[in-house]
Amino acid sequence: MQLSADKAPLNVDQEVDLLEYLHAILRAKYRILILSVLVAGAVFGYSKTVDSKYRSTAVMAVNISQGVAGTRPGQYRGSDVVGILEYSLMVDEPYENEQSRLLARLTSNGFIELFIEENDLFKYIFREQWNEANQSWIEGFVPSMQIAVMVFRGEILSAEVDGQSGLLPISMTTVDPQLSARLANAYFERFNRYTRDRRLAELAQQRDILNQRLDATSNIEMQRSIYRMLETQLAEEIILNAKSDYPLEPIQTAQPALFKSAPNRKMWTIVAFMATAMLSVLFVIGRIVFKKLTAALGDYGQPKLEPALTGNSEVAEDSPQDQLVDQEQMSAKKESTKREVALHIDELDEWLD
Repeated sequence: MQLSADKAPLNVDQEVDLLEYLHAILRAKYRILILSVLVAGAVFGYSKTVDSKYRSTAVMAVNISQGVAGTRPGQYRGSDVVGILEYSLMVDEPYENEQSRLLARLTSNGFIELFIEENDLFKYIFREQWNEANQSWIEGFVPSMQIAVMVFRGEILSAEVDGQSGLLPISMTTVDPQLSARLANAYFERFNRYTRDRRLAELAQQRDILNQRLDATSNIEMQRSIYRMLETQLAEEIILNAKSDYPLEPIQTAQPALFKSAPNRKMWTIVAFMATAMLSVLFVIGRIVFKKLTAALGDYGQPKLEPALTGNSEVAEDSPQDQLVDQEQMSAKKESTKREVALHIDELDEWLD
């Protein structure tokens, strides 16, 4: 026995009948529609259980000098305090990546931990574990600062420099619009104080070292050099204490949001409806393809006998009349499918109208 070589395996040469797929989709159109509506309704209902979020944004300008003054030859301005006030807040020459360093400190763990503690944000971040009536945590719960910082940075805080304008929007997202605005304004104000206090502490430490060196040396030139450095540091300290908008200058303070920023319930519902409809159509088409593939595998698993090369076996071939009947039946089936598809399209047009 030999397999027939006249027919390609698995019907790979079979033409794709698009009308068959369209007919199957139109037959299942009401089921697809009902399923899509049910899924979209379920997603919309679920979105109602999600807390509404409100975002408030404060727009900042980054005040950073770019190498205007210092104690190097040609940069020294310590003898002219007015010149320092006109050109630069910081006397020391800044780093080339000073803005990146500033943004890194703005979202650093150290500053976020300080901000969370000062604003008592543990109760908000872990509000599901906080008993408001008893003003205490539920039994056995201990708030974690590490988790609080992660939640604050990932879900509440947003700070990134705008590439076009160069401004720095600082946004806070919470369930309370008033709280969002208050936190956004408090964040940049506290960061300015944090940066100034940090720099003033460095200046105080440097001044102590310079005073010690001044007392220990008797060289006139060395004393003059130390006095120049003390003068520039004193000028910087005066400016730091006198200026409140360093390093972040508020261009626009945050205001309570009038509308929620999340969740977008309409978008969720539309996406759920369209995704369900598309998946349903793919399922209908895949079901037909699977049936055809299964039938092809069944036919392929049943070999047909070939006539012997020498012998009296009769070849089982269809007569011309049988082939003509098969063609007529196939044509009639296609015409019937076309009529059914046209009928479904008319019904769909009437339903849409």
